[in-house]
Amino acid sequence: MQQSKYNIVLNKDNIFLLYNNISGEVIIMGIDKYQEFLTNNLSENEKVVFQKRGFYVPDNFSEYDFLLARSKMNDIRSKTSKFRILTTTTCNANCFYCYEQGVKPFFMNEKVIDDTINFIIDNSKNSNNISIEWFGGEPLLNVNAIDRIVEGLKKSMKTNQYFYSNIVSNGSLITDEIAYKMKNTWNIKDVQITIDGVDDAYDKIKLIDSFTFKDIISKIQILIKHQIKVSIRVNYNQYNLKDIEKVIKFFSESEMKDDIHLYASKIFDFKQRNFYNLEEETIYVDRLLHQYGFTYGKDLLPKIMKQPCQANKIDYFTLNANGDVFKCDRKLLADDRIGHVSNFQHDLKKVYQWINPNLPEKCKDCVLMPNCCGGCIYDRINQLDYCYYTLDILKNRLSMVLEDYMKTRGHNL
Repeated sequence: MQQSKYNIVLNKDNIFLLYNNISGEVIIMGIDKYQEFLTNNLSENEKVVFQKRGFYVPDNFSEYDFLLARSKMNDIRSKTSKFRILTTTTCNANCFYCYEQGVKPFFMNEKVIDDTINFIIDNSKNSNNISIEWFGGEPLLNVNAIDRIVEGLKKSMKTNQYFYSNIVSNGSLITDEIAYKMKNTWNIKDVQITIDGVDDAYDKIKLIDSFTFKDIISKIQILIKHQIKVSIRVNYNQYNLKDIEKVIKFFSESEMKDDIHLYASKIFDFKQRNFYNLEEETIYVDRLLHQYGFTYGKDLLPKIMKQPCQANKIDYFTLNANGDVFKCDRKLLADDRIGHVSNFQHDLKKVYQWINPNLPEKCKDCVLMPNCCGGCIYDRINQLDYCYYTLDILKNRLSMVLEDYMKTRGHNL
């Protein structure tokens, strides 16, 4: 046996955290046990445990080839067809970082709605589940499209298929009636709402007419009342960290804290369509989420991905409000489309670059490969050579896991 090249080690006061970035397993041990691991002097039973958890691998075993094979198998095993549907490209907010700046406004009309229903049914025949993400623009500006598509799917889908959805919304148009539909008709499992500031800071970013931070809080309370899961997303860059901390602190002190899922994401550079280099800021925000009680223990473990993104899946499509079909919502220009819902024929050349993208050479020896699978395919297609995830970001998360353990269990093992 040999040690996995995806092992990552942290040491604090001779307490060692050993993490494997393929299996996601963690072992915390004292210095004596760690030395036994390094020198392969564990007991036979311990060796079996360490191997099962990924820290040892057989000699001549290629973990990189295993990762590539696992990614392909994950797609083959998928039993859910997923569709991101833009009911409209219009929005009642005007966020400065919106990726749709300059995109032509469309509302999904009746003909496109009917064609969309048929497209989804035709492209989910081999799936057990149909998953839809309502997107935009602001999807609730076109409630009719959601009503019609859901009704059409329920009438046409196979009896053994299960349908569910989630929605990305600014939340401004949520009412008790809409929340009731979400729960009982649209089968919404999660509502994602972005909040990047409190009070005036929120108002200045969203620029929604006569709609304030207090209003969005009341909308979230409506969702909670209807027992709908709410995900609060905070977008950060190098300029708004103080505002982001205020948002995190606000919800940490709110009676809603246990009813929401709050997480942070980097702001896209909509001009170049790639991530800013925000390693320092990401580490800072991860610490804030930990400090204010939104992440703890295993919640902090790095996310292991089996595919770089949804667009890599054969049965994933983004449907624009005018009926154009895409693989990625970051590429919604006419030249990027792979077909139209009215008479869909794959543009195989364009599809192939998404489902079988060239992997950067640098990824073959990178310990972070399981965390990004080569990174954003959009960036690869556009030859943007940037790693948005770094070893320091990963180690910061693991260090918080170790800190939590030591606080709970003490320093001695």
